[in-house]
Amino acid sequence: MFSNNNTTPKTSTPSSSSPMPSAAPERPERKPMREASNAPSIISADVKITGNLLSPGELQFDGQMEGDITCGSLTVGERAEIEGTLTANRVIVHGTVKGSIRARSVHLHSTSKLSGDVVHEDLTIDSGAFIDGRCLHVSNPLESNKGGQSVHTPAPAPKAEAHTEKPGDPKPAAKISA
Repeated sequence: MFSNNNTTPKTSTPSSSSPMPSAAPERPERKPMREASNAPSIISADVKITGNLLSPGELQFDGQMEGDITCGSLTVGERAEIEGTLTANRVIVHGTVKGSIRARSVHLHSTSKLSGDVVHEDLTIDSGAFIDGRCLHVSNPLESNKGGQSVHTPAPAPKAEAHTEKPGDPKPAAKISA
């Protein structure tokens, strides 16, 4: 009743008396449009990424990652494992992160495991969360720090000198510094 088995469009040939209208009106060619989406991008648990990830919007990450993530807002899922630096306005961690976090707002849930530093304006740590690193409160954590050195990298230690003794060499004096 509602179907039409003829799927080919009808065409008319111009005649001098009167033109026949076609069966379907012509549509202008559709161009793909990129609309801003409020929906988060979701990386599922079965995805493993090696490299950096950049997104201006919201990201929910549930997979495995070796690299840095920079986005507007990041939620790290409970089964997620990330090794790299996380930079966002807001970071919510339920899973495992090995690396530093730079964000205005950071929330470490009870299931989170963080091995790295947190540079933040606002920090919430639930009971049971594991942290092995430093927490540094700053007024704008998304600005690069002035020393050019990342927050999670300690200052280089002085180089140790190796000395092998040969028979007959005088023994060097011991150096003691305070």
